[in-house]
Amino acid sequence: MSEQHRSLGGGHVENTTIKRIDANTERCSGYLTIRLVPVFVPHEVLLLRHGETDWNKEGRMQGRIDRPLTARGQDQARRQGDLLATLASGPDRVEAYVSPLERAQQTARIALRGRDFVTDPRLTEMGFGTWEGTTHAERMTTDPALAATAQNLFETYAKAPGAEPLDQVVARCSDFLREITGPVVVVSHRMTLTVMQAVLTGQSSRMNCDFEPPQGGILWIKGGQSRVYQG
Repeated sequence: MSEQHRSLGGGHVENTTIKRIDANTERCSGYLTIRLVPVFVPHEVLLLRHGETDWNKEGRMQGRIDRPLTARGQDQARRQGDLLATLASGPDRVEAYVSPLERAQQTARIALRGRDFVTDPRLTEMGFGTWEGTTHAERMTTDPALAATAQNLFETYAKAPGAEPLDQVVARCSDFLREITGPVVVVSHRMTLTVMQAVLTGQSSRMNCDFEPPQGGILWIKGGQSRVYQG
């Protein structure tokens, strides 16, 4: 499905064609069981995942280890800037909050086109312990019994030796969301943003692991409703 949107806040992009996928119609094949307490936010929350890095290309778990954006990742951030100029209700007036990790900071500098933003440590990626920097093949060599039990990527994150406890990730994300008082842009990471999407859309006993923010796109949430916009 595609829609035509015009710039709302003085951005230079007009008549940008973007694709919308409704969360409640997205095909799901994997969940992660965890207790979540929904946080209702009546304002627009625009979630941006950082652009591609070399470790994304290689299938390596990043976590707290930082890698710079690839050329493709920088292009993805520019597309997010185009979408922001089209989607946000007055994008120059919307507060922006960014993870302290450099791949998110670099994405924000490009997508936000030089405007100020607030760095918030609660938006950092989940730490993946000793599995940071590894591929699936490497984990199957060093920890085959543990790696083989994961049913999906997010369960792999949760099972990583020395990983940040998932309930701690949920707690810091929920703490951030409860402080929102108006429309916001958030630039962060796959696991952190997927947790936010689950909390904001009322998931309570299991987290949808397939409906995640795409690189180069925007996950739009307001009043519990969720959509993905991809340039």
